[in-house]
Amino acid sequence: SEETILDAISLSYGASHPMLKGGTIISCMLESIYAHGSVFAREGAIADPSEKLRKRNFLRHLPAIELTAGIQKTYIPKQSTSYFDDGNTRSIPEMEGGRVMIQIIGGNGDESSLNSQKTDQIIVKEGIKIIADFGVSSFSSNSETNVNEFPELDIFEGSKLCTFILGTFDGCVIFHLRPQVMVEPRVSTGPNVFNPLEAYEIDFSGSSLSLRIKECSLNLGHRRVIVPTETTFAVNVIKSLVNMSFEGTTQCELSWDFQGSSPILQVTSPGNTPAQSSHEDR
Repeated sequence: SEETILDAISLSYGASHPMLKGGTIISCMLESIYAHGSVFAREGAIADPSEKLRKRNFLRHLPAIELTAGIQKTYIPKQSTSYFDDGNTRSIPEMEGGRVMIQIIGGNGDESSLNSQKTDQIIVKEGIKIIADFGVSSFSSNSETNVNEFPELDIFEGSKLCTFILGTFDGCVIFHLRPQVMVEPRVSTGPNVFNPLEAYEIDFSGSSLSLRIKECSLNLGHRRVIVPTETTFAVNVIKSLVNMSFEGTTQCELSWDFQGSSPILQVTSPGNTPAQSSHEDR
């Protein structure tokens, strides 16, 4: 068969330590896991590990690959007792309708390699490109955080920052590892092609992330902040090129939309909470 499918997998992760406060238990269901693709040896590739190769040429000897894997549905079961607690913040997460797809592509620029007849095929001649596309149709988090006493702001001992958020998010991260373009050396010795920090570069251009908030509120004592419904935040990476030590340039576009409204700050008298107070008192 050209495609492999697993119906469902249940994962549970727990962490605790006698020297640390709190603990963590996260349970997650993964449904319809799939993977398909092709791997071929490149023409002229050398598989001898004893062969001394320049770091810059190493990517040419990796197999030509077109691999797609993902999860069609992932969620946190409602009957589970998932929580995160680091001793200062305790959070109860919920998630439905999650999805993940990962593509690994490299060395398919030749006419004879892989499925070059596809019109929608992504061509990667140099290096290897990883594309991670993900999203969640519904997530929520209800958390409490201990806050240090600050009497000047009417924040007293025992105060907690209570946060609730409900929304959706999706994104796409593009990671392209490829040889650096050779430029005129600034010194007589030239670039060190045996040093991976001078041999490769990483391109994150085209990555994006968006968040849509259906409901969000922050409560601290007698104060509450409410974020407008359907507020959206988005980050788009227009251009990002760094070396292996993550030094380089990045140009991003950040956008937000409060749907014509503004966040609301509600304040009532100390000792009361906005949720318990009447509209006239907040």
